[in-house]
Amino acid sequence: MRKMASYDWLSSGTGAVLCAGFFHWRGQSVGTALGVACVATIASVVIEELLEDRDQPWV
Repeated sequence: MRKMASYDWLSSGTGAVLCAGFFHWRGQSVGTALGVACVATIASVVIEELLEDRDQPWV
């Protein structure tokens, strides 16, 4: 649980929810838009973890 809490879920999820809202506005179903948001959030966290350098962090 400590490892899961160390990820930046807020910024990853915010962008994904905005995109899902746009998809829904353009005619996608709510379920499809939420599915896209979930996958996008997880993909964002995984990519951030892969790109992170422990010796020289981005921030």
